[in-house]
Amino acid sequence: MHTPSPNRAVAVAHSVTSPLRLNALRLLVLGSVLVCLGGIGDIAYHVAPTAQFLEPVVGAEGIRAHILTLAGMLVALAGVLGRGLRR
Repeated sequence: MHTPSPNRAVAVAHSVTSPLRLNALRLLVLGSVLVCLGGIGDIAYHVAPTAQFLEPVVGAEGIRAHILTLAGMLVALAGVLGRGLRR
């Protein structure tokens, strides 16, 4: 068996690169995309003169667009918290 020398220098990494940082960034991007899509759906619903034809897409009273926007905000917030708590 090979035993290491007791006088051998060992390099210790004080910082470990975590793949979670990339996940936090991905959450921020995904949340931003969801907010934009929900916002576009909401604006389209409210701007359209007769918004009834948009109801299959954005839901009654634009509720799906609002829920999509809220979900995007929550995903982005999770990304911000995940990234900020590790600093």
